[in-house]
Amino acid sequence: MLFEVIFQQRNIYKALQSAKLDHVILDCLNEMMLSTAHDKSDENVYRIYFKAGALYNVLLKWIQSDFAKSIDEMTKICLEVYHTPMSQE
Repeated sequence: MLFEVIFQQRNIYKALQSAKLDHVILDCLNEMMLSTAHDKSDENVYRIYFKAGALYNVLLKWIQSDFAKSIDEMTKICLEVYHTPMSQE
């Protein structure tokens, strides 16, 4: 769903990136993910920031590519990365 929202509002996200204000995307991801977390322990908060940072970089790459990959492709890529342990990369 996130990729659909970003794509529907792609002009806004491209403008943020062009204006060097793309950190706003990260701030929103952090806020959104923290607000929906049930576990607010220190360990889980770090986990949320870790995941938000990864997603932020994926979104930036997608925006920079002018949305070259489809929403379905982006979803598939993220799910594969998410389910692959770092030790196997």
